[in-house]
Amino acid sequence: MNAKRNVNEPGFTPATDAEEGSKSDALVYVVPTFEQIAKRAYELWLSRGCPHNFAHENWCDAERALLYELNQNQAKSDRDSS
Repeated sequence: MNAKRNVNEPGFTPATDAEEGSKSDALVYVVPTFEQIAKRAYELWLSRGCPHNFAHENWCDAERALLYELNQNQAKSDRDSS
């Protein structure tokens, strides 16, 4: 029996709870870590001239960009391995 995992846990994928035989059919995605998001948000903040009161926007933009990049890389590696 698989233990339930928190979707906010780094590296969580829906395939974690899938049956071993059906993992290839499961939707798999990569979640960036807190540290990755924080670093990207800081880089965005710097590139935008260090504006005040935009921390949430920088964080969301960083998270969105990383989700896209990490999952594009995952999809590419999945295609290459098949």
